[in-house]
Amino acid sequence: IYVHRTMRINFTMYDVWRGHDNINPNTHRCDVMVLAREDDGEGEPHPFWYARVLGIHHVNVVELDGTGIIPPPQQMDFLHVHWFGQDPDWRSGWKAKQLDQLGFIPETNEDTFGFLDPEDVVCGCHLIPAYAHG
Repeated sequence: IYVHRTMRINFTMYDVWRGHDNINPNTHRCDVMVLAREDDGEGEPHPFWYARVLGIHHVNVVELDGTGIIPPPQQMDFLHVHWFGQDPDWRSGWKAKQLDQLGFIPETNEDTFGFLDPEDVVCGCHLIPAYAHG
């Protein structure tokens, strides 16, 4: 496993300008957004998931098929992340005129930590701590 210090994400902004974010797990610039893939049928699903990047890595893998021919190794990039969860009691969105309120998923939950393909990252995000809420 190879470790990287930083990752650069390129994206298109709302006004069609190109932008980029630098993600560094050792600084405060380590939170990212990915498109949500949830449809639980309860109300309108949130469009994004949020995560804190704990590590940026790559491995060289050999994907074997049934032919017996060993192909050359391919690089697989991945992020080690700690997922954020939304506060279900907090009203947010355009109608409520409130930003989302997030918190780390408790470590007792099996989905607290995970791996993420860097290609799935939409952009970096700046999360402001709400110390008044605990």
